[in-house]
Amino acid sequence: QVRLGTYWDVPAESDRFSGADAAGVEGAVRAALEEAVRLHMVGDVEIGVSLSSGLDSNLLRVLADRERGSLRCFTYCFPGTPYDEGVLVETQWGINGRGHHRRNVTPDDVVMQLSSMVYTAEQPPGGVGILGYSLSCRQAAEHGLKVLLAGQGSDETFAGYRYYYQLWLGDLARDGRVDRLRAELEAFNGAHGTAIR
Repeated sequence: QVRLGTYWDVPAESDRFSGADAAGVEGAVRAALEEAVRLHMVGDVEIGVSLSSGLDSNLLRVLADRERGSLRCFTYCFPGTPYDEGVLVETQWGINGRGHHRRNVTPDDVVMQLSSMVYTAEQPPGGVGILGYSLSCRQAAEHGLKVLLAGQGSDETFAGYRYYYQLWLGDLARDGRVDRLRAELEAFNGAHGTAIR
């Protein structure tokens, strides 16, 4: 006999912050992030950070540094391309001289590692980022690290890349939420030093 049913459920959290002020929401998010990082820092081995130019991994680095001091960071890079996050990490986050390891991904890496990458991911990759991440993790292991913290997916949550704002702002415009759109544009312009109207 086959029976269909739900064996899990995600609790509804949408009303949790209903009516809360910005400071209350910010405090709750900060506390949750700090706790998550603290719980991942319990090992007795050296821990490193997979660092990109995104908000997620830099926030993770700052919080982890508070727990353990300056951690070694590992970044995959695509030299000479607009996707070279190594330059952004060093200039944007001021990482120079603190145990920052760059792994340059070359066209030869893509050719040599493609079959292995597809096998490991069990699907064709959506881009070469997964290869860079894999090579960067391998580099961390070669430097003796067994644990590498990564903020995968948090940029989507915190809109850390500008193109996420474009989607959000477009949704607000399409839905006619003019007041919210104005407030979001003001926040975006303040954070990024732009003057978009």
